[in-house]
Amino acid sequence: MAVRACYVAVPLYVCGFLALGTAFQKHNSVVALIMGWGIAQVAIMVNTVAVCASLCDLRSTRESFKVNLLRCLRQRLLPEAPGRD
Repeated sequence: MAVRACYVAVPLYVCGFLALGTAFQKHNSVVALIMGWGIAQVAIMVNTVAVCASLCDLRSTRESFKVNLLRCLRQRLLPEAPGRD
């Protein structure tokens, strides 16, 4: 199921980066630049969540162990930033 989200992200990547490239190349308005960047960022978020979800769904495999180990180590080694509630 998570892999299907990657198929959704591909057209968003294309539209976002095409809008971003056109805004730079044709010297369009700042709004076009922001829209292209925003669409590309949505595609990156959709793809990242889909890949992380598919990796976390693995049960009793070496990859799942590595992912969970890195998550635990990251939590221990990188404490919360000061000033956050």
